[in-house]
Amino acid sequence: MLVKLEGILLTKVLYRERDLIVNLLLRSGRKIGVILYGVRSSNAKKNRGFAGVVGVASVELGQMLKLEARKSKSRGSDGLFSANEWSVLWNHRYLRGNYRAFFLLCFYLEVLTKSAVEEEIWPYDGHRSSGQRQDEMLFAVASNAIFYLERCLRQEPSLERHKEIFLAKILYALGIAPNLKKCVFCGGDFIFDAEKFLLSFRREEGGFVGSCCYNQNFDFAKNLFLYRFLHDALILNYAQLIEQKTARKNVTDIVDVLFDYLCYHYQWWKSDFKSIKYQV
Repeated sequence: MLVKLEGILLTKVLYRERDLIVNLLLRSGRKIGVILYGVRSSNAKKNRGFAGVVGVASVELGQMLKLEARKSKSRGSDGLFSANEWSVLWNHRYLRGNYRAFFLLCFYLEVLTKSAVEEEIWPYDGHRSSGQRQDEMLFAVASNAIFYLERCLRQEPSLERHKEIFLAKILYALGIAPNLKKCVFCGGDFIFDAEKFLLSFRREEGGFVGSCCYNQNFDFAKNLFLYRFLHDALILNYAQLIEQKTARKNVTDIVDVLFDYLCYHYQWWKSDFKSIKYQV
């Protein structure tokens, strides 16, 4: 039985002499492993991708692929599917030519690979639970992140800005974003006062401490920027966040805090992310 699949290419590994094993992030927000047969053979000419590029070079990380797959006969016990033909629905043109942007793409894909759950193709009754619908947000974040990263390379990009937006959106898609409504110490609602509103971010508790639980040692200015950014990431779409101007001089602080928060709540080690050491 064939099943039609569309997904973003997360990983690829050479298999035997002519094939690839790839992981795709499907539109459902879940991932699936597929063996692409004949990628390095003459039959690869049938599998034309973007702008007519063919063969193994046409199968690139971050692409959007369309294929028909069936349960693999040789590796079905490993949960793998197989496909003899595929096409590229969308491809990036500029990411390969900018090493910093390419390794940021690799970072995106590493986060997505680690956080996405395996898709169950069969049995499927056509209905999605609330948890499955939330998974679909993961695909939306991934596709937007890659599209706007590609588009920004036509100008002077701020890659750290793209990275912080991706991390904030991922936290909401995974359902682990910090609580923005109540103080995590006392449970009281935040009272917004332009002069007196104070906040401190607490990674372990998953939210912010307000002025109701005041402590002189907190860096309130830095944490107020973080709070406002997370609030914007909740109410604004990806395009609006990209276009938004920021007065902050150092975006890296926010990136580090968000990535540390993500790793803490998923119990990941930062050293497990191979792309980090190449991001300058």
